Amino acid sequence: MIAVVHNNPNPQWLVPQTKTKQPARLVLEGRKLAAQMDAVLSAEQSDKGQDSMTFNSTYTRFNSSEKKALDEQAIVQSNPSSCLYCDCDKKTICKLRLYASQYGIKSTRYAKNSTFEALKRQQINNTIRFEQAKCIRCGLCVYNSDNGFTFKNRGVVMEVVLPEENKNNIKEALTALCPTGAIYKNVE
Repeated sequence: MIAVVHNNPNPQWLVPQTKTKQPARLVLEGRKLAAQMDAVLSAEQSDKGQDSMTFNSTYTRFNSSEKKALDEQAIVQSNPSSCLYCDCDKKTICKLRLYASQYGIKSTRYAKNSTFEALKRQQINNTIRFEQAKCIRCGLCVYNSDNGFTFKNRGVVMEVVLPEENKNNIKEALTALCPTGAIYKNVE
């Protein structure tokens, strides 16, 4: 079972736990979750065996609104300028996205780097932040900062890190060098 609904009479504790990104399975899980929520809210137990049901296109058909949503999702996924995993302040001027659009690279071809926590932002000083999950380890920040960023480890486990004692040595000019927006200025 992909989606789990905790058996609790309080509907605010209904939490989906999905392990897939496939649109067809997500629609099915949404249907299951809605049926389970309806059963909890109407104080009826669902004995229909929907938990063991898996998606099969020969038995289950999409309605028109689901088809439209899937078509819109396909358009978004085929467009490299829509960064689905990025929430940085450099969305409109990200060099990596501009090059991906120019050369026709689709982001869905590459696995997201799961070794770093997404959206974990390290505050460098009052005006600059660093997100290690967006770093492509190009070394521009390491080679252009005096006693600032540094490489940690070697090979495929290499990371670009900023030691706490070096935070005061970082200049705002590094934000213009970073091609992915891993180092950026606060807009707040």
